[in-house]
Amino acid sequence: YSTLFRSDTDVLEIYCRQLVRLSTLRELFDDLQEDDPPIKTLLALSAEIKGTESTILNYATRLGLTPESRARLARRLAEQEAEDPDDDLFA
Repeated sequence: YSTLFRSDTDVLEIYCRQLVRLSTLRELFDDLQEDDPPIKTLLALSAEIKGTESTILNYATRLGLTPESRARLARRLAEQEAEDPDDDLFA
């Protein structure tokens, strides 16, 4: 149990770090736009933001934080309850 819990904690930590990174990148992007930097700089930063957003979405899905992942979990739990072979013995 402790290994699974530690693994979950590690994934949550990575997710949180990515959220902070995204916030920092967005602030940097906004600050850079005010200084009228070369378009290559903005494009590179924009690509970095997009990649970070994708990483965050992947981790959110793994952690069950997206509507899709919660629905998948609910469906799996419902299937497990429906497949209990001993249910008819105690009716």
